[in-house]
Amino acid sequence: MLRRLRIVAAASEPTACVAQHPRLATVPPFVLAVARQYPDRGLSLVQLAVIGEAGWLAAQRHYGADTAGLARWGTRWARERILQVLGARLGENPPPS
Repeated sequence: MLRRLRIVAAASEPTACVAQHPRLATVPPFVLAVARQYPDRGLSLVQLAVIGEAGWLAAQRHYGADTAGLARWGTRWARERILQVLGARLGENPPPS
């Protein structure tokens, strides 16, 4: 069951991490949120965000830029791409698709 989200306040200023790395300023915020879920796994936040952005762009190519499918599945594609790279670095099997 889905629950309603309550938007408290929009971020008016970038976080300190984003301000320090100009590359992170171009990454969509939800991809950055996914990348922040995997700290201390051998890759920096910037590297994880770039990998997640590659997954997001693959979802855009698959679903089209302005579709409901992209809004629903784009973040999952970003997460899956990050998990695939982390799994490959650790010598594990990639996550199921």
